[in-house]
Amino acid sequence: MIEDLQEWRRKRQAEIERERILELASVFKVEILNQYVFRNSNPAIFGVRVTGGKMRSGVSLIDEDGEEISRIKGMQCEKETVDEACEGKEVAVSLPGVNFERRLGDKKFIYSNISESQFKKFKQNKDLLSPAELQVLQEISLIKRRKNPDWGM
Repeated sequence: MIEDLQEWRRKRQAEIERERILELASVFKVEILNQYVFRNSNPAIFGVRVTGGKMRSGVSLIDEDGEEISRIKGMQCEKETVDEACEGKEVAVSLPGVNFERRLGDKKFIYSNISESQFKKFKQNKDLLSPAELQVLQEISLIKRRKNPDWGM
């Protein structure tokens, strides 16, 4: 009976942690692969490599200067549509309303755009983040603070 209770507690704790993770937005950093531009605009489709975190479709993006770019419309990996890409993966992303040459041609990295409230939730739950995700969160924080010194305080 005690062993069953302990097993139930372990399963319940894992379930609670999964729920906490799912409530949080996605934190990631991707490197733009300029040699893989498949379409310049309407929508811009180009290759990226996830260098930290887990990239998901539907997430809003910012550049290295904190300027909002677009929301990820879709992703493909080897001609298969995917909803997320983990660290180290190379995928093609589709961004509506973006002209690649004008907007991203000189950029090296793009990041997930998180709100101040999401940032605070991440800080409270940093035990659930990988070291790479923590590093990306710190970089996003620095980018946001350059534009708004009070951000995240």
